[in-house]
Amino acid sequence: AIRVGILTSGGDCPGLNASMGDKVEIVGIMNGYDGLINGNYREMSPDEFSGILTVGGTILGTKRTPFKKMRVVEDDKVDKVAAMKKNYRAAKLDCL
Repeated sequence: AIRVGILTSGGDCPGLNASMGDKVEIVGIMNGYDGLINGNYREMSPDEFSGILTVGGTILGTKRTPFKKMRVVEDDKVDKVAAMKKNYRAAKLDCL
Protein backbone atom coordinates (compact mmCIF):
# COMPACT_ATOMS: atom_id res chain seq x y z
CA ALA A 1 0.00 0.00 0.00
CA ILE A 2 1.03 3.58 -0.59
CA ARG A 3 0.78 6.01 2.32
CA VAL A 4 -0.76 9.32 1.23
CA GLY A 5 -1.02 12.50 3.25
CA ILE A 6 -4.13 14.55 2.45
CA LEU A 7 -4.67 18.15 3.47
CA THR A 8 -7.01 20.92 2.40
CA SER A 9 -5.39 24.32 2.43
CA GLY A 10 -8.22 26.50 1.21
CA GLY A 11 -9.52 26.95 -2.29
CA ASP A 12 -11.24 24.41 -4.49
CA CYS A 13 -10.35 20.72 -4.41
CA PRO A 14 -13.11 19.02 -6.44
CA GLY A 15 -13.20 15.24 -6.41
CA LEU A 16 -10.96 14.79 -3.36
CA ASN A 17 -13.62 12.74 -1.56
CA ALA A 18 -13.77 10.28 -4.47
CA SER A 19 -10.00 9.85 -4.85
CA MET A 20 -9.40 7.11 -2.29
CA GLY A 21 -8.46 3.67 -3.60
CA ASP A 22 -8.22 0.19 -2.09
CA LYS A 23 -4.44 0.03 -1.76
CA VAL A 24 -3.97 3.41 -0.18
CA GLU A 25 -3.38 4.30 3.45
CA ILE A 26 -4.72 7.77 4.13
CA VAL A 27 -3.17 10.11 6.66
CA GLY A 28 -5.39 13.14 7.23
CA ILE A 29 -3.52 16.33 8.01
CA MET A 30 -5.68 18.65 10.04
CA ASN A 31 -6.12 22.33 9.16
CA GLY A 32 -4.03 22.43 5.99
CA TYR A 33 -0.33 23.25 6.05
CA ASP A 34 -0.66 24.35 9.67
CA GLY A 35 -1.26 20.69 10.56
CA LEU A 36 1.79 19.59 8.62
CA ILE A 37 3.93 22.27 10.26
CA ASN A 38 2.71 21.35 13.76
CA GLY A 39 2.45 17.56 13.35
CA ASN A 40 -1.35 17.45 13.64
CA TYR A 41 -2.28 14.40 11.58
CA ARG A 42 -3.99 11.03 11.99
CA GLU A 43 -4.55 7.81 10.10
CA MET A 44 -7.99 7.62 8.59
CA SER A 45 -10.18 4.65 7.74
CA PRO A 46 -12.37 4.20 4.62
CA ASP A 47 -15.58 4.40 6.67
CA GLU A 48 -14.75 8.05 7.41
CA PHE A 49 -15.19 8.81 3.70
CA SER A 50 -18.41 6.88 3.22
CA GLY A 51 -21.32 9.11 2.27
CA ILE A 52 -19.42 12.39 1.99
CA LEU A 53 -19.08 12.57 -1.80
CA THR A 54 -21.94 15.07 -2.09
CA VAL A 55 -21.12 16.96 1.10
CA GLY A 56 -19.37 20.31 0.78
CA GLY A 57 -16.57 21.54 2.98
CA THR A 58 -13.78 19.49 4.49
CA ILE A 59 -13.71 16.89 7.25
CA LEU A 60 -10.04 17.77 7.85
CA GLY A 61 -10.49 21.45 8.49
CA THR A 62 -8.53 24.20 6.80
CA LYS A 63 -6.51 27.20 7.85
CA ARG A 64 -4.93 29.82 5.66
CA THR A 65 -1.16 29.53 5.82
CA PRO A 66 0.13 31.72 2.99
CA PHE A 67 2.51 29.76 0.79
CA LYS A 68 4.59 32.87 0.12
CA LYS A 69 5.43 33.00 3.85
CA MET A 70 6.47 29.35 4.16
CA ARG A 71 10.17 30.21 3.98
CA VAL A 72 9.88 33.17 6.37
CA VAL A 73 10.78 32.51 10.00
CA GLU A 74 8.47 34.78 11.94
CA ASP A 75 8.22 35.79 15.62
CA ASP A 76 7.34 32.22 16.62
CA LYS A 77 10.85 31.17 15.44
CA VAL A 78 9.43 28.15 13.57
CA ASP A 79 11.21 27.11 10.36
CA LYS A 80 8.02 26.00 8.61
CA VAL A 81 9.74 24.15 5.75
CA ALA A 82 11.97 22.19 8.13
CA ALA A 83 8.98 21.40 10.36
CA MET A 84 6.92 20.17 7.39
CA LYS A 85 9.77 17.92 6.20
CA LYS A 86 10.23 16.52 9.71
CA ASN A 87 6.51 15.76 10.12
CA TYR A 88 6.27 14.32 6.60
CA ARG A 89 9.00 11.82 7.55
CA ALA A 90 7.48 11.19 11.01
CA ALA A 91 4.13 10.32 9.39
CA LYS A 92 6.00 7.93 7.03
CA LEU A 93 4.28 9.41 3.98
CA ASP A 94 5.02 8.29 0.44
CA CYS A 95 3.39 11.39 -1.03
CA LEU A 96 1.35 14.44 -0.13
